[in-house]
Amino acid sequence: MLREDGILVCIDYQEKLMPAMAHQDELIENTAKLIQGIKALDMPIVVTTQYAKGLGETVPKIKEALGEFNAIDKHTFSCVRNEQFMETLESYDRGSVIITGAEAHICVMQTAIDLVREGFEVYVVVDCIDSRKDLDKEISLRRMEEEGVLLATTESVLYEALLGAKEPGFKEISGIVK
Repeated sequence: MLREDGILVCIDYQEKLMPAMAHQDELIENTAKLIQGIKALDMPIVVTTQYAKGLGETVPKIKEALGEFNAIDKHTFSCVRNEQFMETLESYDRGSVIITGAEAHICVMQTAIDLVREGFEVYVVVDCIDSRKDLDKEISLRRMEEEGVLLATTESVLYEALLGAKEPGFKEISGIVK
């Protein structure tokens, strides 16, 4: 995954959903760092919400990390099944999709698998996804890997996109992950 070919997708970090996550604080903290790093690398970001009227808006810490953004509100579990999401994703003309969000075993898993089937290289950032139950997350990771999804961590994604210590953004990325 190269920074010129990658795009970050943040799935459903919503006010009424996040408190139910097994590791809410770690999820939000890691994702905020990843977003800061992705922005430092000048890579695009797409944000979704699941039925915002019922589950609320994106949580404040993620909003703050994102800056100005427009979330794509969906009613489908897989983002791929949302026409606006796919039009937005395809408009960036990127081949690698980096996925974060909730819940791991529902929207994240379905989106990741569907994107692989659509021909994208898909990375799921393991420390930036969560479910209400650890078992659901664990099983979804196994399933995604079997379906061809690549598993990664916040640091591995940022440093893979960065490529080297002499690249623009290295000092900023180093500061973010420490």
